[in-house]
Parts: sequence; structure tokens; C-alpha cells
Amino acid sequence: QLISLPFVPSAAAREFNNFGRLSVTLGECPLCYQIQREQRLPERLVRESQRFLAYCPYASRVPYEVRIVPTACQPNFESIDEAECEELADLMAGIFCQIERLSPLAAYNCAIYTSPFDSSAIEHYHWRMEIIPRLTAQAGFEWSTDCFINPVSPESAARRLREMIASWK
Repeated sequence: QLISLPFVPSAAAREFNNFGRLSVTLGECPLCYQIQREQRLPERLVRESQRFLAYCPYASRVPYEVRIVPTACQPNFESIDEAECEELADLMAGIFCQIERLSPLAAYNCAIYTSPFDSSAIEHYHWRMEIIPRLTAQAGFEWSTDCFINPVSPESAARRLREMIASWK
């Protein structure tokens, strides 16, 4: 499914506002700050290419959740060029293959978080992609509290994904 909305959903509007607030507090884009942290402390790092970083986010909601971000701060996904698109596709294909090796026939959701395309770019925003494997079931607790139970730490998930990548090459 590919869905586009004629309005900015409330969760996205809150995120844009939070990015703006945190940008002022940190003195830089919050995702740029996170990228630097993941590169310095690479235990959650899955794979890095020339222009993208893939890592298992801190407090991942599900096992093997992977966030892919451009290393250059870009508010809009649709502004990537053909070379970036090919590099991103290669990175995603590798990650999907590694997750498949860990859990054959896994189902996925993939979401792209980007600044609204029909308005001026939100300069403090940084687009990202999230790969969310559906390996565990959300039940009453998760749906009623918006708190997720993840039996695999992001550090363990990233290590296993790196091992799969190393053994694949």
C-alpha cells in the first residue's frame, strides 16, 4: 500500500514541532545528532553506505526494526537524486535479505517520514525510512498503552544483522 494524505496527520505535525524545538535545544537537527551518536557508538549500527546509515533505533518497537537515514540533512525524501535512490535501494535490499535469513517469510511495514511536499520544506526536519518487520503480535497491552514489548534489544538485533551481512558476502 502506498498512501498519501491531503493533510498533515497530527502525529506528523507533532513530530515537525518536536524537531524544531529539539533543533533549538541541540543547536542542530536531532536526527543529525543521532547519526553522529550512532557512528561514534556503533553497537546499533547495521550498515553504512556512502550517503546512508542503517541502524536499529534505541527502544525499538519490534525485533529487527531498522531506521535508514541520509547522512546529509535533507527534509524531503523526494529530493533524492538517481544515484541516492540506487544506493538506498541496494541498502534496503541487503537489509531485507538479512532479516529474511533470520526469519524466513517475514512480513514488513516500511514507512517514509518526510517533510510535506506541497509546502516549503521544514528546514530543521530530516527525512528517514523505517523498516518494521512483523515478527511479534501486538495485543491489548500495546494497543491500549502505545507501549511496545520487544524481546530483542536493538544492540542484539544490529549485531545479528551485521553477522548476516558478513556471512552473506
